[in-house]
Amino acid sequence: MTPEQTATLSYWQKRFPRLFSLAARQAGVTGFGQTTDFNSILGSLTGLLTSYGQYKVATDIATSGQAANRGLMTLPGSGVATTGTTNWILYGGIALVAVVGIVLFTRKKK
Repeated sequence: MTPEQTATLSYWQKRFPRLFSLAARQAGVTGFGQTTDFNSILGSLTGLLTSYGQYKVATDIATSGQAANRGLMTLPGSGVATTGTTNWILYGGIALVAVVGIVLFTRKKK
């Protein structure tokens, strides 16, 4: 397994220890170390969470699994991927509006 896959498995194992062990048993995985094991476990964990109605978490698991297979790290709350980018765009937009407001306010006084 790649380092990204190992880190992703570790993250989800720490987040949902009981469900993770159940997913590993359902997938028939006895030891970790192969990409097929990684895909089987995350697929089984996604299925379990979906059956419990946890669609957002199941989507996060599926997304992180796909990214890990491509050699990327995208775990929820890691600041990587879309949330970090969205925050910077939001802050930049607020700063731009503030600067334009200050410039317009100071021009009106003159």
